[in-house]
Amino acid sequence: MCRRALQVSCDLEKAIGKDLYTQVDDLAKNGKITETLRSMAHRIRLLGARGAHGDFSDINKSITAQDADDAISFMRHYLEHVYELPAKLNPPQP
Repeated sequence: MCRRALQVSCDLEKAIGKDLYTQVDDLAKNGKITETLRSMAHRIRLLGARGAHGDFSDINKSITAQDADDAISFMRHYLEHVYELPAKLNPPQP
């Protein structure tokens, strides 16, 4: 779910790249996300790949509840940084 949210954000932000790896790097290169957010986004990308491409038994052994909690926490920060804070700093004018 978090990996998909990240992919949708890259699409909405018109990140350039043939895959999520290059799209995340494009967001960072263009100042849309910080270096810390870029690093965490790549962790979400890799975690999502394990979930999408591993078999069920492998997922049970390799992805922990803490991984899931961390992914959700990160996505909250990511979405706040990319969407909420800019909207608060630049509210629409009546």
